[in-house]
Amino acid sequence: MTSGVSLYFRLTGLLLVLLAVLCVVAYWYAEQRSGKIVQRDVDNQLMSSAALVLATSSASRADPGAGPQPADEVTQEDLNRAVIPAFEVSDAEGTLIAISPDFPVGVGQTDDGFSERDTGTIGWRILTVRNEALGLNARLAVDLADTESLASEARTEILAPLIAVLVLLAIVVLAAIWIGLRPLRQIEAEIGRLDPIRMARLDLDADKMPRELSRLTRTLDDLLDRLQKLIRHQKAFVSAAGHELRTPLAGCSTQLEVARRSREPAQRDKALEKLDQGLSRMGTLVEQLMIIARSEQSSLKDRATVFQLGELLEEIRDTLSSEKHRVTLRTDARQIRLSGHPDLIRSMVTNLVRNAIRASPPTEPVEVSLKSTRDGALIKVCDRGHGMNAEQKSQVFDSFHSGSGGTGLGLTIVNAVINAHEGQISIRDRHPRGVCIEVILPTKI
Repeated sequence: MTSGVSLYFRLTGLLLVLLAVLCVVAYWYAEQRSGKIVQRDVDNQLMSSAALVLATSSASRADPGAGPQPADEVTQEDLNRAVIPAFEVSDAEGTLIAISPDFPVGVGQTDDGFSERDTGTIGWRILTVRNEALGLNARLAVDLADTESLASEARTEILAPLIAVLVLLAIVVLAAIWIGLRPLRQIEAEIGRLDPIRMARLDLDADKMPRELSRLTRTLDDLLDRLQKLIRHQKAFVSAAGHELRTPLAGCSTQLEVARRSREPAQRDKALEKLDQGLSRMGTLVEQLMIIARSEQSSLKDRATVFQLGELLEEIRDTLSSEKHRVTLRTDARQIRLSGHPDLIRSMVTNLVRNAIRASPPTEPVEVSLKSTRDGALIKVCDRGHGMNAEQKSQVFDSFHSGSGGTGLGLTIVNAVINAHEGQISIRDRHPRGVCIEVILPTKI
């Protein structure tokens, strides 16, 4: 069976995508920022160089024999900049006074201030300055390729530490994710060590885990507790059912053997009658087992129907009153409608009434009552038997517990049906003797 991508790799993938986006944003920012910074620095350098060139040229005019001459030495020594601009200086009439060898040819006339010219293969950024006090004009030019080279270097200087910080941050985050997922790996390991036969709580301290995983751990522990209880219940169910079925089966086998070997009709008929009783008892046991199985199915809610609870209790009263005991029914709300399973409710109430009949003297009636309460429909079954002590009350609804010589399945049916309908059951003493079993079933429809 194939498994999906691990959570760690998913988070790593998301982190890498985020890192790539941040790198793109950082590159765009460096591109924009470096261009503006270099452009500003180059323009400032051109203006500073223009002032220096004009001052130097003015000093040169004081010596008439100097004539037009290159100013490479002046530019290299005094213009200590990242980009050395080319320049030319002329007087007010346009007579050339000084020019650098690399000043572009064919740029034509330029307006005062900054402008850009293309000489065919090279682009130039030119600053034109006119100084009327000195009677000089200066033009300084910088190769745009040099400007782009500076921008590239500035971009690298900006990006290098930024990318390094992002990579370092990614490594730290990946390590944090790995450490943060450690509790999940612990839960996985603990679940992998679980024995499906002997379920136990996870060997983890939920209080020391992150809040979300703490809730998950407690939920898993609760689930494991329920599974452990269910496994115990199933084991008890199989053990009790096997024991209860083995006894009538052994009796039936014995009576069948007696009937087979008996030569007297009366003895044979008696054996066959006992065999029929044993088979009837086994049929009752199987029917009870089927009721328990149906009441524990997970799809129970999908098959619920709405019925009149009072009419159902009247049917049970009429049926059981013929068993040497009188069963009375008192109801204050006959029209209580219940959403559930009528057959299961009938089995539950029938078992309660039959238990009350077994506990009560033959002359005492079993009283059944129905009333509507804030919590739902209250069904009360009261007997006048010897009552129960505290220990009996605590054990009476344990699975397959039998306190009066029965099979124990009847009380199991009661508990299973009440749990299936999300109800509640309690036992109260009745004075002067006897007990009342109260069942509350929600009436939500």
